[in-house]
Amino acid sequence: MKKSVKINGLLNVFQRCCHILIPLLIFPYLTRVLGAENFGKFSFANSIISYVILAAMLGVSTYAVREGARIRDNRMALSQFISEVFSINIISGVIAILGLVGIMFFIPKLNEYDVLIYIMSLAVPATILGRDYLNVIYEDFLYITLRYIAIQVVGVVMVFVLIDKPEHYTIYAGIYTFTMAFGYVVNLFYTRKFAPICFSFNSNLKKHLKPILILFCGQIATTIYIQSDVTMVGVFKNDYDVGVYTLASKIYILSKSVIYALTAVAIPRIVYYLGAKEVEKYNTFSSRLFDYLFSITVPFAVGLFIFGNETIQLIGGVEYESGALSLQVLSIALLIAVLAGYFCNAVLVPNRQEKQFLFITIVSAVANVGLNFIMIPKLGILGAAITTLISEVIVVVLSFKESRKSLKLVVEKKNFVLTILGSVIVVVVCSLTKAAVGSLYIRLAVAIPLSALLYFILQIIFKSNLYSISFLMKIMKMKK
Repeated sequence: MKKSVKINGLLNVFQRCCHILIPLLIFPYLTRVLGAENFGKFSFANSIISYVILAAMLGVSTYAVREGARIRDNRMALSQFISEVFSINIISGVIAILGLVGIMFFIPKLNEYDVLIYIMSLAVPATILGRDYLNVIYEDFLYITLRYIAIQVVGVVMVFVLIDKPEHYTIYAGIYTFTMAFGYVVNLFYTRKFAPICFSFNSNLKKHLKPILILFCGQIATTIYIQSDVTMVGVFKNDYDVGVYTLASKIYILSKSVIYALTAVAIPRIVYYLGAKEVEKYNTFSSRLFDYLFSITVPFAVGLFIFGNETIQLIGGVEYESGALSLQVLSIALLIAVLAGYFCNAVLVPNRQEKQFLFITIVSAVANVGLNFIMIPKLGILGAAITTLISEVIVVVLSFKESRKSLKLVVEKKNFVLTILGSVIVVVVCSLTKAAVGSLYIRLAVAIPLSALLYFILQIIFKSNLYSISFLMKIMKMKK
């Protein structure tokens, strides 16, 4: 099991990296070929479908993994349990699809996107039938990773071969749906080896529905918190604004995912210390992880803020330049979001404080939506970015307050000071390069590696303990 957990941890990191790198590979091409308006149409339709998939899944995946893993050695019991929750999932999926049809009928604006929405809605039944939670229950992460990479590679090839005109945004919707749905269709046959599953009219609703709905509420809050900006920009503004803001938001989300991967890798170690009741080691390791995240995120956010315009142009082109200010606001939110993610996912959840986590997520989601109604009509996409920043501040404040009950966080002053000094160096290098070099590509090619090199040289000269080999090995080491 020790070896298995290590391998699964590495596979998880590798899959996250692919999840980040593949969009970065095709985004510059897509945003230029489709244009901001058509890319915005796709993004708006995708935000609608994400809500439908959320409603269709109803929190079943999380519940199935949590409860199914406990009985996975009892094939008969697992088969009965999965059949019951799968049946509930089918019912919720039918209701969600009927709800989508009703929404399309009663909201005329959505008819402008009907082709896109209907194409992408094919992912709903595929997600339900795929039952990917069975792979997670049996820790079959190698299959999950290989399946993901294979399908995404095919999708990338299809993008470059089939999409070369702005009006091909409907084709891209089909390719995007294929990359989501085809893996689940394959999984429908693959998972049959784990346990026989069938639709059951006796789905034991009384037992399963309450915990499923509790988990569903948390997922609703999280999805609204993530997706409401794009959806509401589409409601209050136009497709061009949606396309521009989607690009800025994607850069923010992907950047956050890169840094969060470090937290995800460290969580099994944190849970191990908690399970073994090694409180001192837990506090020490968690505090060092906080220092490490802080030392990476601050210079990264500073560089993204200074080169906000250049980053937008590099990935999207001049047409998306109006999103630079929004990206700069989101770069500030990035630092807050990483710390908020640390307190929520590396402290509250491992300490079984799910109710507090749910409360915080709901508060931030309500604040996000409420502020969007005020800010977006007045400030457009800049208002959407500002609401994201405010929501992240709410999360970090509330999660930090709750985390103090279960973690004795000790921030080393030396690490803090070196991070700030190093970030000042990043500011100086990036600002001077921006002023002296005219070419966008040369500017980034010089400033990014030079500022990173000087930052790490400073850490080494003053003997920062955050980048020692021993600490990195502790983070990568998985133990059951």
